[in-house]
Parts: sequence; structure tokens; C-alpha cells
Amino acid sequence: MDIGGMLSAVTDLAQNHKIISAALLAALCLLAFKKPKEFFRTVAFFAVLAVIFYIFSLIGDSMTTGVEEKKKGTTKIEKYLE
Repeated sequence: MDIGGMLSAVTDLAQNHKIISAALLAALCLLAFKKPKEFFRTVAFFAVLAVIFYIFSLIGDSMTTGVEEKKKGTTKIEKYLE
């Protein structure tokens, strides 16, 4: 999954559930004004989690691609040997 797909999913969620999105945005703004230090810690924490998730998804996709290529190579060899 690429970043564009993830952003598309987030925007679709925000557009389909406007009341929940507005409430979440209002809560985040309130937290940013009342306790900015905790707000930025929370934002940094979720940013780190998002980066870790993205890296793991890239690793998983590359492993899947490698397995598929290996299967293609073995089937070509099997057909050649027959």
C-alpha cells in the first residue's frame, strides 16, 4: 500500500463520516490549545507509529513480490525439465 492510498482512505473516511470527523477535529483543537505539550507528544507518537506501520507494509510487500518471483522461476524450470 502506498501513501496515496492511505491518504485516500483517510479522506474517504472523513467525507463519509462528517460528524465524527468534526468531533475529532474539535477535540484535537481543544487539546492543542489547552495542553499543547501533551498534544504534540501525542502527534509525534502517532507519527512514529504511522512510519513504523508504513515501513512494515513496505517490507511485507517486498517479501510477497520476492516469493511470487521465486514461484515464477521454479515453474519455468519445472516446465523446462519436463
